[in-house]
Amino acid sequence: MVVTFLITRVGGRGWGGAHKVAMILANRLAQDHQVFLFSFEKSTYAIRLSKKVTHICVENYVAYRSTRIFRVVQKVAFIRRCMKKLRVDTLIGFTSNMSLYAVLGSLHSKTKSVATERTDPGSEPKGRIARIVRNVVFRLADGVVFQTIDGQRYFPRKIQEKSTVIVNPVSADLPPVCRKGESRKEIVTFCRLEPQKNIRMLIDAFCILQRAHPEYVLKIFGDGSQKEELEEYIRGIGCRNQIFLLPSQKNILESLVHSAAFVSSSNYEGISNAMLEAMSVGLPTICTDCPAGGARMMIESGQNGLLVPVGDTASLAAAIIKVVEDDALSDRLRKNAVKVRETCSLDTIAAQWGAYLDRVPPSQSSKN
Repeated sequence: MVVTFLITRVGGRGWGGAHKVAMILANRLAQDHQVFLFSFEKSTYAIRLSKKVTHICVENYVAYRSTRIFRVVQKVAFIRRCMKKLRVDTLIGFTSNMSLYAVLGSLHSKTKSVATERTDPGSEPKGRIARIVRNVVFRLADGVVFQTIDGQRYFPRKIQEKSTVIVNPVSADLPPVCRKGESRKEIVTFCRLEPQKNIRMLIDAFCILQRAHPEYVLKIFGDGSQKEELEEYIRGIGCRNQIFLLPSQKNILESLVHSAAFVSSSNYEGISNAMLEAMSVGLPTICTDCPAGGARMMIESGQNGLLVPVGDTASLAAAIIKVVEDDALSDRLRKNAVKVRETCSLDTIAAQWGAYLDRVPPSQSSKN
């Protein structure tokens, strides 16, 4: 089987969880299939690609026009030429935006198109027109992969019937699990600094923790459009010595594995890669129970993590305090969280992708 992934970029500014998962899956699927990875923009590698994966940056071959519609046409034309020349069996758009190119790039050809939804479909994309286009693309695609059951149920039955739900994999290259009694007095998170992540709520919840436990610090790793705004907010509440905004790091889990807790305060997510990675190394994990239900799928609250309502600062603070003060709870969460190493192992998730791609029916557009 010849498989091609479409993503925006392989690293750099704006590079997110969907891109990371696509590259990890491409590396793993390349062990059993011929895999191409098409990116639309030049950028630096964030993950080392396997030598078995052929990476093609469209921008190296196409001089993009100034207007958006012409750029879309140029990209689609290039993809269609490549799909025919490379005899690609399946074209995967890894995000709803990339799914548009997967569908247009495979129309009236023998190549099957698979669309994906990597976030909460009720929250993104923004704007009525963008959502209409997304919905049409999903109807035209030969198959659709969702991250969550709630995400799948958002769409009409005809789309659900040709779709599947596959969660994100965790990396095979993980640091050792944190052992009992090794935790440091720090609360951590790592994510893009964007409004979706609601970092200000996490800061406010941490300030409540500080009143009872002033020895703790909060470390926020990431970059994004809200960085300066958050820095100013931290200065305004007088917590510059307790709350630290730090840049993203490679191999970040090795630095955080001994932290007291990981917190995700998002307003919405697909399935948070950061959440899965934190759980996989045994970090007590606290997440908002946000749409599209990814945290709820992975966390049994009180057993392998804690769930709190979206936007509820007091509940988030109470959950953090509970983990900090209750050693038995913290140990139980650590012990059970690491089971995601098995349920979300790269081999397991790649096998599910391979099995689904095999059963996606032949392209309907080639019959027209």
